[in-house]
Order: sequence, then C-alpha cells, then structure tokens
Amino acid sequence: MINYDIDRGINVSTEPDFQSSELTIQRTRREHSGNFTCVASNTQPASVLVHIFKGDNPAAMYHGHVGGSTKTMQSQLHMIMIIIASGYRIFHTSVYMKIV
Repeated sequence: MINYDIDRGINVSTEPDFQSSELTIQRTRREHSGNFTCVASNTQPASVLVHIFKGDNPAAMYHGHVGGSTKTMQSQLHMIMIIIASGYRIFHTSVYMKIV
C-alpha cells in the first residue's frame, strides 16, 4: 500500500478520464525497492518488481509480471524499472511511473 504523502516525496495522481495513474517518487532510495502493483476494479492487476541499486546495469535486474496485459504494457513496465534504478544515482531526481 502506498502512503500518498507528498511531504515525503510520494504522490499518485490519476487522470480525469480514470484511464491512467502516475506514481511519482522523488529522492529515490533503496527502501523504495519492492513490488509495485496497479489494481483497477475493472481489469487485471499489473505488477513490476523494482530493485533500486547503485550501479550501471539496471536492465539485468528486471523481474516483471503483468497479469492480463499486452506486451506493450510489459515494455512500459520495463522502462519504469530502468527509470527508477537510474534515478537512484541522480541526486534529487524524480521517478515517474505511468501505468495505462
């Protein structure tokens, strides 16, 4: 469960059409590693396991599972993981997750 706490740099925003939401984590830390799952009442959940680490090979750490989704969704989740892993190395970066 996400604590929607803007003061701590965690925010979830949903588009007015309820077609997509964005999870933003600023100042990414290793504690943000874990399973991120988007669950909508009218579709299958979509999940990605994210590892935050220091290093130059984030793609090697991807372990994603997308239930009932297309390969396009898998590609988007893969990019999300790379963005998050890369963001850990940049001071005061903002991580952007968009699940459509």
